[in-house]
Amino acid sequence: MTEKVGKWLEGAAYGPVLKQTDLYLLGATMTVNPVLTEEHPDVRINFNVATGDISANHPKNEEEEVAWEPFQDQPAVLPRCTTVYILCRQSPWCVPVENRTGVTVKDVFSALYQFHANEFITEDEWNALPPKTQDKIKRLAKQDPTIGGNAATSPQWSYYHTPNQGAVRYARKAWLQNRVNLEELKVDDDYCEQRLGFRGPNVLVMTLQEE
Repeated sequence: MTEKVGKWLEGAAYGPVLKQTDLYLLGATMTVNPVLTEEHPDVRINFNVATGDISANHPKNEEEEVAWEPFQDQPAVLPRCTTVYILCRQSPWCVPVENRTGVTVKDVFSALYQFHANEFITEDEWNALPPKTQDKIKRLAKQDPTIGGNAATSPQWSYYHTPNQGAVRYARKAWLQNRVNLEELKVDDDYCEQRLGFRGPNVLVMTLQEE
């Protein structure tokens, strides 16, 4: 009978919410909610990390729209936990997702959007990009003013910081260019160890695809 209820139901009545230390002590292995891995039989959620736009359709019929809201408060992972970290194959960052009552699917989407739309590429990160990639980002910025531009004219540049002549101020989503649609979130210990030097039980790996 418990299988009919399902293990991904929202709420605190279906299992404890573990802290990061608990996960390490228990040697827990994460299972990602199938709505985030494109493995759910009834819904495929389409999420754009750059705009925050979310839609959903049936996996077997792209023209059949499905409401994604019934899944938004489900736990993002099992065991339910307070903190998840997300690495992206297409960027250098590690995105933290936190909720003391348990990280949900909606928390993942919100954190990814806020991180890429409201945070900025640092000067060192920008300088590490090949000139061709920098030029492409500049062209994208002309088409989309939300990406950013010259730091000297950016209203979001801190008042106490005097930017260098020609300095840039681009949102992190610019780094992704056109690869902004979530393809999947998964546990990938080998990739995690390659990037971080260790295998974390609450570290997930994100793959993005072009919109």
